Amino acid sequence: MRELKGLGWLYSSALLIFFGGILYISIKAAYLNQDDRISYLLFSPVLMLYFIRRDIPFLRKLITHPFPVLLADYLTIGSLYLLYCAITGNFSLLIIALAFILLFSTMPFRHSKSNYFQPGLHFISSDAYEWKAGLRKNGLFLILLYLFALLTVSFPAVSLLFCFLLHSIFTTFYQPNESISLLRVQGNNPKQILKGKITRGLKLQTIIFLPVAIINSCLQDFYAYVWLFFLIAVSISLSFSIISKYSYYRPETANSPSQVNQAISIFSFIIPFLLPLPLLLSILRFPSAIQKIKDHVA
Repeated sequence: MRELKGLGWLYSSALLIFFGGILYISIKAAYLNQDDRISYLLFSPVLMLYFIRRDIPFLRKLITHPFPVLLADYLTIGSLYLLYCAITGNFSLLIIALAFILLFSTMPFRHSKSNYFQPGLHFISSDAYEWKAGLRKNGLFLILLYLFALLTVSFPAVSLLFCFLLHSIFTTFYQPNESISLLRVQGNNPKQILKGKITRGLKLQTIIFLPVAIINSCLQDFYAYVWLFFLIAVSISLSFSIISKYSYYRPETANSPSQVNQAISIFSFIIPFLLPLPLLLSILRFPSAIQKIKDHVA
């Protein structure tokens, strides 16, 4: 509770209410009938696009009034939902959806230049600066993905897909190379530095995925084993991303050349026979990662 206290009671209360509301909605969503679940999922891409798109300033430079372009985008993305409402004869939902699409096209969501999520980053250790930078860059998108992962717990495969997308973004946190000064702040023992980074990354990722896994497992017992396997697989994948970064660590370059290896860890989820590859490569490259860190901090 030390971090919560440091955030102030107002922000802490808002944060607790927000996650409590997500938990309540996700549980309620599990008891919707099949038709409601389908319509619920079909309209979700429209909401996601509305909140994450950042091309409004660019559109306004090209077009004086971007309303027709935005309307066409939202109608295209929401066409499946609109068609579903028309086929099922649910014209009241069809009218409501069209009203929202018109509203989204008329009043685009404006991203403030100020940082929404900076107060919440007090929850994260200062040593996990990769996560702080990644959350500042992708904060709203990550929250939307996490929200949809919780809201689709009645569709375990869809919920897993959203968590997989979250994990793929987490691995990108370790693409940029930090300066030597940042690395030296964490000590002069290369093995402890690398193990500390892996431990912090796995801890944060597990904390994020655990609520989704627990809710899914409680609602459908069979998927408890699926989620256990998923948590192990993403832990190996994230560890491999960290080890790969430092096995190629060069502080004079902005990005690590290990991006290909990080892509391998992501594709290993899609191609089953590649699943053991991140674990084997992590074991093989762990000594070289330690040596690279030692060359710069010793």
